[in-house]
Amino acid sequence: MRHVTSLLALALVGCGPAPSAGNQQVNLIAVLPMTGSYAANGETHRAAIQMAIDAIDRAGGIPGHTIRVSVVDPGDSPTDAEARVEAEVAKWTLPSGAVDVAAILSSTAAAQAAATRVALRARVPHLEVSSGSGIDEIALDATMDPSLELAPRPTCHHEAMLTAQFIGGKPYARLAVLRGPEAHDQMHTDTIRAELATGFPTVVVSPDLVMPTEGPYDDFIRQAMAQAPDAIFFHLRGDTYNVSFLRALKRLGFTRDIVTCGMARKTSLLSVVDPGLVDYLGGRTYFAMRGPVWGENLTRFKDAYRAFSGLSADTFSPSAYDSALLVALAAATAPDGDGATIRDAILSTSSGGTPVQFDDVGTALSLLAQGADVDYTGASGTMDFRDDHTVAGQFYIERVDFDAATQVGAFTVLSSPTLVE
Repeated sequence: MRHVTSLLALALVGCGPAPSAGNQQVNLIAVLPMTGSYAANGETHRAAIQMAIDAIDRAGGIPGHTIRVSVVDPGDSPTDAEARVEAEVAKWTLPSGAVDVAAILSSTAAAQAAATRVALRARVPHLEVSSGSGIDEIALDATMDPSLELAPRPTCHHEAMLTAQFIGGKPYARLAVLRGPEAHDQMHTDTIRAELATGFPTVVVSPDLVMPTEGPYDDFIRQAMAQAPDAIFFHLRGDTYNVSFLRALKRLGFTRDIVTCGMARKTSLLSVVDPGLVDYLGGRTYFAMRGPVWGENLTRFKDAYRAFSGLSADTFSPSAYDSALLVALAAATAPDGDGATIRDAILSTSSGGTPVQFDDVGTALSLLAQGADVDYTGASGTMDFRDDHTVAGQFYIERVDFDAATQVGAFTVLSSPTLVE
């Protein structure tokens, strides 16, 4: 497999022109939701990847090398998503059968499973920038190499642990649990249940009420309410489904606390018009959040990102930027490397060596050109991959607040509990 070492242009779709004579090309595939309910996430992450490309370009690039990013929209169907990623990989498969793709990036759970399976079958590194799922939640066969999977963001397992700490610290005697049928939904509730049993055994946790993701939810909510719980914990994938579930809680008159994960937390929930839930959610709804470790780099990145794109960075825009930049730096140290070589170069440039910051790309490229090792610190904080190929993140609780007099809602970060893991 052949790789190149500079980022000069972003192509959005399909097969691009061959590089000019004497100029090699690296192909990077980004699987991003450009349509549907997560389209806003896809656009913010596409802009972050473009920002990384521009940073390499402004630093002078790497002579003789160009990178091309192909954006694949996974669509709404898991089967379609995998087929679309496979079709893009096929465009860059050489007559020898080798795959001329440096890495595949993906964003959101809709893209992760498809991108993971296609990348590992093709023996290409895969970096997922936003989904909280771990590779253990994705069906793989024995021929795939899971060591090619990298998560440059925190995973949801620790989010579920923090949720249990939060629930255990509240004066709850009984918790009702409702969830969807997916493995990720079950991971959350299994983790919360185990953590509460160990650390807070006085909290009585109901058996999981397993709902269809798309609803209807009313009968399940009635079963939960019949238990007279102090709080309901729920977990569903998908913005539309989360809003539908919250509407059902309001319609059926549930008046106690609501606890869920950051997947359900959207700024639109603060609107008093659509979906018009903020008055109901205020003071009783809590989101367990995860994201980059707060610090100076994150603040600088957000300012630079807004100046570059005109958009506000979401929680995982820094991870999208860091992923694209790490692939480029890895390719700079391993032109013509295979998937394992590129993966090892990503691991090498993200820890050990001379420290370089996310916005000091020129220094990183200069050091790599001299054969030196670099320790890249990302927009999202340290990028030191641990044994499980994840990085540290910050976990915290947000509460929905609502001022009836002004009709204004807000998300308030609670000072405790928090976790950096």
